[in-house]
Amino acid sequence: MNSTCKKNIFDWKKKLFIAISFLGLILTTNCTSNGSDENCISYLHAKVENVSFPEFGQVNKSIPINISFQCINGCGKFGSIEETNNGKVKSLKVISKYEGCICTQELLVLNHIYDFIAIDTGIYTVNFLQPDGVIISKSITIH
Repeated sequence: MNSTCKKNIFDWKKKLFIAISFLGLILTTNCTSNGSDENCISYLHAKVENVSFPEFGQVNKSIPINISFQCINGCGKFGSIEETNNGKVKSLKVISKYEGCICTQELLVLNHIYDFIAIDTGIYTVNFLQPDGVIISKSITIH
């Protein structure tokens, strides 16, 4: 084998080693967590399946609203409720929390009790915002 052929084989092996090392570095970097997702936590706007509460209530008394909402996998649970108030109209958005990197693939329907308190008499409307833009609207009369 002449020296040119040996040099070409050496250059080829050197380039292959550099390419494999570079590829390994890229793959390792992409799989390494930056610390923010180490616990695999995410939050999603949950679909409300059902809502139940009484037709009547009293001023400044807690009125339990039972909210059934959907989680998209086994890691889902209740996270929070985002609420906005506009006079006697309250809009609620259920947020589900997903904690875990490996989750069972099942749709769960969970329940959460939201305590509604009215500060004045009258008819209140409670809107439950859905991820697809649909609104489930319920009313309660406060004495």
